[in-house]
Amino acid sequence: MIFRPFAAFRTPVRIVCYALHRRRLTTWLRPQAVRIRSPALNGGEHVPEVEAGAGVSRSPPGVLRLKLGLMVLLALVAVGVGVALIEVLNLGGQIGLRMSGRLEDEIGWMEGLEPVRVWDPGRHGRIERRYAEWMVRELRAGRVDRAVHVMRRVRAGARAHGTTLDPVLVKLGLETYTRAADRLQRHGRLSLAADWNDTLFVFAVRDPDPRNRAAASAAFVEGLGLRVRDGRPCEALSRTAWARRGLGGEIPNLDPAIEASLAARCDAQRRAADGALRPAARNGGGSK
Repeated sequence: MIFRPFAAFRTPVRIVCYALHRRRLTTWLRPQAVRIRSPALNGGEHVPEVEAGAGVSRSPPGVLRLKLGLMVLLALVAVGVGVALIEVLNLGGQIGLRMSGRLEDEIGWMEGLEPVRVWDPGRHGRIERRYAEWMVRELRAGRVDRAVHVMRRVRAGARAHGTTLDPVLVKLGLETYTRAADRLQRHGRLSLAADWNDTLFVFAVRDPDPRNRAAASAAFVEGLGLRVRDGRPCEALSRTAWARRGLGGEIPNLDPAIEASLAARCDAQRRAADGALRPAARNGGGSK
């Protein structure tokens, strides 16, 4: 037999509820009816009692307005309490994680509560400031790969929210991509270094600050030179066409002589490759 602790009280509770319902005390929103006794008419015949207001609104308008006002007030209090609890939770989590030095977890905590805290218009800016602090920490420690990872998260968040990056984050991004390109260039991986220069170009070529746009164009030109040094002038020439398609127009601050030089180098490399293949083909045909 299953023990049900409230089974013994079920019948008495039903009786009490029924009695309260009969006395119209079960709901405070239900209006009270007024009974009117009519005098005996038609030779003393009994006229039944009539409930005034049957089928119409039986509560005074002032009482209904008071009840609705109280309900609205209670709803506002509940919303205020919920907002206060969320803010306390958000602030408490940030303080605890910051005191323990877990900056990445702190950012994750703030991003987790960000969709809920819609009443705070500055929440995105505070998250970006935490990201900037994280990037500075990684760059100072020489962890360029970690800084690149942080920058990817920043850009993904900006795309998701449809916002532009803070100027501080833009400068940190330029420094991050420049360091990534320089590191690969020192190790002799010139084409990969040029890829990071292209990333910097895409990142800042449309930035409102003209200095950042100039830095993006300079990085793109440097990437072209790195590809030429790596023996890939045709690939460098194709990157100019790629950049022009992405921008939908001309590449800013790109000297036309650079593209002409790339075209000449690419053509010379192709002719040299064709000249090297023809003797090989003739030798192959003679051996047959």
